[in-house]
Amino acid sequence: MATLHICGNASAAPPAGGACSAYLVDTGRTKVLLDIGPGALGKVRQVTGVHELDAVFISHMHTDHFLDLLALNVARFTEGGERTIGGERWRLPVWVPPGALATVEACFAALQVNVTGTTSARWRENFDVREYAAGDTVTVGDTSVSFVGPTKHAQEDYGMRLVAGGRTVAYTGDTAFCDAAIEIGRDAGIFLAECTLMEPGPASNTHTCVPELVRMANEAKCEQLLATHFSRHDEPWLAEMSVRLAQGASMPHHVVRPGEMYDF
Repeated sequence: MATLHICGNASAAPPAGGACSAYLVDTGRTKVLLDIGPGALGKVRQVTGVHELDAVFISHMHTDHFLDLLALNVARFTEGGERTIGGERWRLPVWVPPGALATVEACFAALQVNVTGTTSARWRENFDVREYAAGDTVTVGDTSVSFVGPTKHAQEDYGMRLVAGGRTVAYTGDTAFCDAAIEIGRDAGIFLAECTLMEPGPASNTHTCVPELVRMANEAKCEQLLATHFSRHDEPWLAEMSVRLAQGASMPHHVVRPGEMYDF
């Protein structure tokens, strides 16, 4: 049995005590992280050590989905127990969308401007950053991750279908309602999908609202729906989202919070 850990569920910026998008899948043999937004690293470290991660997969290059990669670089230099191969530091594979390697390089380069003695100058010692393409499948230990998209978002975004032990966790990243998002969740055991909005509005061109998520999940015929990536975090708002999901979703559903775990 594998476990999905919710390490962050916020859009835009982390709320007090919270974190932006980050989801850790642990099969018992393999640990992979789907996105690592601001505030997420501390939540990830409550679950596992930074040297126990086997790969990181980034859905798109908006800061709320990748920015704590910069902090993870520092953590891997300062936390003991690093892996080595042939006496050399093992580099963590980090999979990013097409064209995103240049973004990662630019971020670490910016942190070196008028700054000396920074670990940002040594980030390549920690990370093996690779670009994926739509339709690619990457195998990490006993886990495979396939990329579906691009979805409908302001920045090129790809959903992911992670398979372990014959079970599938599907993750949208960020998207408005679109056919690609439905295909991401198709027949998945867990469909982890963004639900930034309660109702349609000005941001509906790039994000999903509750009625649209219900339609997506029902068409995808997933077994369990997990809603995430929220614009608000007060409990009455989240409770209202759960009520509205219940009015249309044909499968078990949850409005996720950091610290929660879901077995699959």
